[in-house]
Amino acid sequence: MSGRTEGARRIASVCVEELSVMIVAALGVVFLGVRLTGASRLGVALVAAGAVLIAYGM
Repeated sequence: MSGRTEGARRIASVCVEELSVMIVAALGVVFLGVRLTGASRLGVALVAAGAVLIAYGM
């Protein structure tokens, strides 16, 4: 397997792993009525920013 394909798979798996945090937070808000505090929102935003940075290789 080429290094390029392996790198793309690694990036995809990291992004899916990081996006799961945002999905769980959204599901908690929608179905459980969880209220996200400012710190929680900041955490979710930082995870999202990290996933974007990893996806675009910055």
